Amino acid sequence: MTIKQFACLALCLVTCFGDLATFGFLLSWRDRAATPGLRRARLLRGVLPGAVALGALLLAALVRTMLLWSEQ
Repeated sequence: MTIKQFACLALCLVTCFGDLATFGFLLSWRDRAATPGLRRARLLRGVLPGAVALGALLLAALVRTMLLWSEQ
């Protein structure tokens, strides 16, 4: 395992855990809203766009790691 592969793997793991923690925060933030209407607004304006962005970052990190490991 080279240093470059190890660094990319570590970055991928940090990204995965960070994405999961951020998604958990977004869901708990939505649940703390006072009214059902506000919870729905937070879901549509915050959680769904955030989940799409976090999913894209997660997918990009995993693809980058797979491409790096396939160079061998």
